[in-house]
Amino acid sequence: MSNEIVVTPQTELRRIVADEITKALAASKPTKPAPEKEVLNTSEAMKYLGVSRSTLQRWRNDGTVPFRKINGSIRYTRTDLDRVLDNNRG
Repeated sequence: MSNEIVVTPQTELRRIVADEITKALAASKPTKPAPEKEVLNTSEAMKYLGVSRSTLQRWRNDGTVPFRKINGSIRYTRTDLDRVLDNNRG
């Protein structure tokens, strides 16, 4: 490493420092996956649970899967579906 002195205008030095700080902060931020949709329709719930439409309907009818009707459409929350998955694992 050499001990050279470099003269840089203050505005240029501020820009360089700001750029380096921005790069360092961007590199240190954990990357988050895109937020998942919290309310799912029937097709999305089937895919999420890995079950057929008839199984999902049976689970709805017997109370295994909580659901809500929103504007006449059946909807499920991801939190409720996660509970169903957890309960069926053990």
